[in-house]
Parts: sequence; structure tokens; C-alpha cells
Amino acid sequence: MRSTSWCKWNETSRLFLSAYCYLNLGEPYKAFDLFMEAGDHADEAESFLCKLLAMNEESEGATSVEAHTVLYYLKVIRLFEHFELPDLIITMATVAISVAEDDDPNLAMLWSLVFKYHLELAHYSEAYDAVSCNPDPARRRDCLRQFVVVLLDRRQLSQLVSFTYSRLEDDVVAVMESRARSVELGTHDYYEILYAYHVARGNRRKAGGTMYEYGARLGQEARGLKALQQQARCYLAALNVLRLVSPQYAWVVKSLPTAAAKDVEMLDGDMEGSGGPPVKPLEKKVEVLDLKDIEKEYLLLHAKLKLLQKEADAITHISGKPMSAAETITLLCNVGLFDLAIQISKAFGLPLTPIFETLTSWCMRLSQSSSYSIAQDDALTAAAWDWLDSNETGSQQSAKELTSAEQAWRLLQRYLATYREAADSRYHRCVATRLLALGLTLPTWLVGAYKVVNAPELLRLYIDFDLLLPAAYLAMEYIDAVLGSGKEHFGLKVALHATTPAVWLPYTELDKLLVLLKAVQMEPTYAKLYQDIHAKLNGYFETLQRVSIDMIRTKLQVANTNI
Repeated sequence: MRSTSWCKWNETSRLFLSAYCYLNLGEPYKAFDLFMEAGDHADEAESFLCKLLAMNEESEGATSVEAHTVLYYLKVIRLFEHFELPDLIITMATVAISVAEDDDPNLAMLWSLVFKYHLELAHYSEAYDAVSCNPDPARRRDCLRQFVVVLLDRRQLSQLVSFTYSRLEDDVVAVMESRARSVELGTHDYYEILYAYHVARGNRRKAGGTMYEYGARLGQEARGLKALQQQARCYLAALNVLRLVSPQYAWVVKSLPTAAAKDVEMLDGDMEGSGGPPVKPLEKKVEVLDLKDIEKEYLLLHAKLKLLQKEADAITHISGKPMSAAETITLLCNVGLFDLAIQISKAFGLPLTPIFETLTSWCMRLSQSSSYSIAQDDALTAAAWDWLDSNETGSQQSAKELTSAEQAWRLLQRYLATYREAADSRYHRCVATRLLALGLTLPTWLVGAYKVVNAPELLRLYIDFDLLLPAAYLAMEYIDAVLGSGKEHFGLKVALHATTPAVWLPYTELDKLLVLLKAVQMEPTYAKLYQDIHAKLNGYFETLQRVSIDMIRTKLQVANTNI
């Protein structure tokens, strides 16, 4: 019931009671009007109203009319909260804010109420404004966290990105990072949302770091083919966005594994209980990774996916534990993925020797099984086409169809030609040693390539494996090359001449060869080779003596001319 002009006793209290009745009768808006009318006289401190609302104790610190009015509005807001009337709570809290003094301790609570119920009603812009206006930093951070979490859960991503945040930017990012790291992978896509947020803000380095962290967590916590595929997509996204950043800023931070925090806390408690010395907390260790480091991790991951395509049954073994580059290369060679194995070896600075050894073994097995006809390839040679197709065998055209064995040898030949380094014959030696150890003849193309790279080493291999016939022919060819006949077949730029740089012969190997040939002179073939090499050496020494004399004369003439 409303107050009348003839009764002024406890008018505010009667207005409040009337509003409360309307509230219970389902007339909230009529109740709101009466509550507001009673609020205009809340400073009169009627004893009945104060006792009803228990305002005596709370109003002890309130020395102004505005402070008493704010306390009254807070009490009414609690009633509205009980009846779940968010729109009226927002309106009354806004009125209370307009009445409150700048230093009112309840101001932060009022802004929090405005934020809470605007957010509940999906008034995102108004809720963000309430967060920005909250004077209490602690409440502001709490409201901001709730704001971000609710937008994420409601999938309001465009709204989340649309706000400027300004001084709250770091807090927003911290909230999203904490949310992404605290939930189980696969249940939410918070990392992808955070990545999109950084891209929208133009912070590409943080976007790359976010996707790398997502991929790293997948590698540690998730298992199975889908997890590996998602991890690969994360690394590719990180690489793509970091390539858009200046080189000096194209890096991410990786946390190194340390003891679990829980274990450290338990250790601290044990030491404290035993009276021992305090335990120093473990420092968090990090590692800075640049583009090359991320590319290496992606290569290993890509290799895992390729291995699973070849051997689907190995999913548990391959995806269940991290593998080193050497282990990955071994597995790739076992299934014939030599191109990828070489790519990983180059990225990690590892030698290609295991790859050449394995490929040579495959070539030998195929040669032994091949029928030299594609139509008659057996199971082994026919299956070889699968892994041969996974490698780039070159664009060289052939006049006839090649068997799988011939194609494998061509692949080996291409690798030796492509990855041969200057004055480095280790891969040629690796292939030749493996073939000779099994008693096989070296292919003509391999002998020709080996002679260009390191003919003396090839001669030494022949001698070590007691292959005197090819060793003798090679020795005579090499002597002729040094004298100028066919030097291009041995990689010699110059021959023995008075006006050119010096050349040399492998005398040690030649002496060993002559000793071995002399020991088997009872064989006519070896006896003739012994004599031919002797004759070649004698001719070489004669030419060498003549060239030496010519060089001395030339230098003397130059010296006399200068005098």
C-alpha cells in the first residue's frame, strides 16, 4: 500500500514493504518503482527499515547520504538476485553507481554486478565496458577471466576478437593461454582460437609459438594417427606464420621437461618435517627454437606419417615414443624411403653412409632375384616398385623398359652423383666395399665414377680384396692418365709436364700390387700383367726424369733473364 498525505510515519519502510509484496506477487516492475521511490529517502534511517535490512552494522562506516543510499540499493539487489531478475539488477546497480562517491568501497562490487548480468544476458559490449570501468584490479582480472572463458565456451569468437582490450591485452592472452593449457587436448580447440586471435592482432611470432606449443603437447600427450596428423598441421601452421616474421624475431620458446611441481612440493614437505635444510625450488628451463629447429621436428614427424603409410601395424610403436633422427633414418631405409632419409640426414648433419649401405643391399638382393624381365618379376622384385615409386629416380630416359633391379641401381647411381662432395669418396667406398665383400663385381658406372673421385682408393680396395686383375688394369690406366692419356677419366686436371703443377702416383699401392703379382707369376696372365706394369712404370720414370730436367732448365733460364 502506498503512503498518503495524512500518514508520514515510517513512509519509506511502508514503500519498501509494498515493493516487497509486489515482488512476491510476480510484479517485479511495480516493485522496482517502489524500491526506487523508497531509495530517495533511504538516508532517513528509519529504525524499522534499518532493522529489516540489517543495515545498522554495515552503515557504521557510511558517513554520507550517498553511502547510505548505495547500501540500500545493494540490499535490494540481493532481493532481485533471489528472484533472478538480471535486467532489474543491472538498472538498479547502474543507479547505485551514479549515486556512489568516487571512493565508495562498494563501487567495485557494483561494477562486478553490472558485468555479471550483462554477460548472462549476452550483452557482450556492455559487459566489456563494465570490466574496463571496474576500479579494483583484482576484481577486474576476475571479471575479465570470466568474460573470456564465457565467450570461448559460447563460441563467440568474433566478439572475442572484436574488442580492443588496450591495457587489458596481456591479461586476455594470459587467460586464454591458461585455459588452453589446463584442459585436456581433443576436448576443446583453445589453441586454435588463441592462434587466430594472435593472427587477427598481427602478432605472428606469438601465433607461431601457440601452434608450436599445441603440436608439442600433442606429441607428448596424444597417441594415434589422428594425433600425429594434427601435430603435423600445427607445425606447418607455426612454420608458415613464422616465415612472415623478420628473421631476428622468427623464434619460439620451448619449455624443457623438469621434475613435476607436485614432486617438488612433496619433497619440500618431507624435508621440512625432518628438520633438514630447505630445498631450493627447481628453476624452469626453456629453449629457444628458430625456424630450422622447428623444420627438423616437422621432418621427423613427417617421416613417422610416411612410415605409418607403409606399415599401418606399427602405429603403437611409432607414435608411442619420440624417435631420434638416427632411429628414424634406419626405419625409413628399412621400408625404402631413401629420399626422405637423405633429407633428414642433411637437416641434422648426419652422414649418408647407412643409407648407401642399405640401398646397396637392396640392389644386390633385387639383382639376385630379378629375371631381367618386367613381366617375369618375382614377388620381391615386383614389390620393390612400391618403394622405388616413393623415391625420385631421375628423368633419364631408357630405350627399354627397366626391371626393378635396374631402377634401383639407377637410384643408387643418382645418389652417388648428387651427394658426392669434392675430394670425398666415402660413399663410393661404402658402396664398393659392400659389393666386394659379397664377392660381386663392381658395376661399370660405379668404377667410372670412383676413378674420377679417388682412383688410388679404388686401387687399394682391389688389392685388399685380392682382385689383382682389375687392380692391374686400373694401375696401368692410371699411369697412362698421369702421362696425359685419358686424364679426364680420372679427374686429373693436368698431366705430367714441365709447365704444369705436379701430379703423383700411389707408389705404395703399386708396390703392393707388384709384390702380389710377383707371387703368382706361375699364372701366365698375372706374369704378363706384372711385366706390363713394370714397363709402364719404367716409361713413367723416364718421362718424369725428362720433365724434371726441363723444369730445372726453365727455372734457370728465368733466373738468368731476371739477372
